[in-house]
Amino acid sequence: NATFPLWFWKNSAESSHASAKALSEEYRYQDLQLKMVAKFRALKARLEKMEKTLVIYKTTLMPQAEGAYRSTRSGYKAGKTTFLNLLDSERSLYKVKQDYFKALNHFVEAVTEMESLLGQPISSLYGVKGVLQ
Repeated sequence: NATFPLWFWKNSAESSHASAKALSEEYRYQDLQLKMVAKFRALKARLEKMEKTLVIYKTTLMPQAEGAYRSTRSGYKAGKTTFLNLLDSERSLYKVKQDYFKALNHFVEAVTEMESLLGQPISSLYGVKGVLQ
């Protein structure tokens, strides 16, 4: 005939609860780390894509639109094109510039989000890798 004191089971239950809680916190911490790494990678990919888009706007789209506008303006002055064509080319130029500034705005937002995630600045007033210059 063996007797066990009632406090024996209580200590065992409390230690099980404490170890389960510690394990739960460890899993939660690992989950948070994995989420942060995934968010960082996704944000990095988004920043790289946006940077390429901005470079395309600066090196290709805006010069083409400005050239088309100047050409149409010269044609209009020479009497070879209509006023509507001039307005259309000007509208196209402003649309490209507007799209560029929207893309730049999204890029700056993403850079700000990345800085917030990392806890340190990755940009300066003059831009990340010269894109904002």
